[in-house]
Amino acid sequence: MSRSNAAASSSRRQTNGTQQHSDDEAERQVKPTLDDEDDDEDDDPRSHWSRATFEDVPMSKAASIKVLREIQDKFNQVADNLSKGVDLALETGKALEEASPDDELIEEVEKNLWTILEQKEVLEIQKGVIDEVINELTNHGEMVGVEALYHTRAEKKVNEYTSKSLRAKFKDNEDYRNFRQDIWEVNHDNEACPPLSRWLPRGDDDEEGSDDEIEMGQTLVTFRCPITLHYFEDACVSTLCNHHYSYAAIIMHIEQASRSRNVGAKCPVAGCNKVLTKADIKRDPDMQRRTDARQKKTQQREEDSIANESYIDIE
Repeated sequence: MSRSNAAASSSRRQTNGTQQHSDDEAERQVKPTLDDEDDDEDDDPRSHWSRATFEDVPMSKAASIKVLREIQDKFNQVADNLSKGVDLALETGKALEEASPDDELIEEVEKNLWTILEQKEVLEIQKGVIDEVINELTNHGEMVGVEALYHTRAEKKVNEYTSKSLRAKFKDNEDYRNFRQDIWEVNHDNEACPPLSRWLPRGDDDEEGSDDEIEMGQTLVTFRCPITLHYFEDACVSTLCNHHYSYAAIIMHIEQASRSRNVGAKCPVAGCNKVLTKADIKRDPDMQRRTDARQKKTQQREEDSIANESYIDIE
């Protein structure tokens, strides 16, 4: 290679090296440093957000009530499913009693029922708190922290309820009373169901006299109308005295009394002095269900008895 060509080649290498050096330098200058990234984050207002800096602002009254009503609707859906669980527990308990009286599995069904009934009551408490908050919104308009207010109140009331004894929770619960009443009636015709204290032992916080209150529930249930003397048809109950009747019979009884005296009618149950109007009568589908079950059972026993009597033992 000639000296001139070598010099030219050397010059090109120097030029290329200088250009590469300049490009690398430029790239290093363009590439952000860690400090630059931190500065960018400091400029972003979201980097300063936290629970401590968050400020709650009031929702409009209409928006708040709408949200609370939607929550109530969801609670109602859950409550409907729990009611199905109650019905299943009742039917399962009766089936076990029919197959094997006093079966230990009934106690397991009962425990499951207690859990369901407790969940139902918790839902009712929560729905009641929502009603309270909605009333306050209606009367006072916008409120700050509606959600926090609801949770605080609901949590307090739910804790008060769940800390109670089994007796305090269920001694006045209609579903539990029906559960025990229906199971008892399977194998104890014309016998009054024992008081609920038999299955609900007194807790540490229950008053000494609480047994007396439950003992009052020991009554003999009848499934026949005091007017027609037949099994209930479209069973209904008086909200004044808790006596049951066939709906058409008691309505006619009241209408006849109203036409003659322009007042309500005296309850047809012997010894009851309550005066009834149509407004005091409420249909009771649960009692009708129990009546149908009792009537079916009685008919089956009668058929079995006739079959046994007609059987001729040939030796």
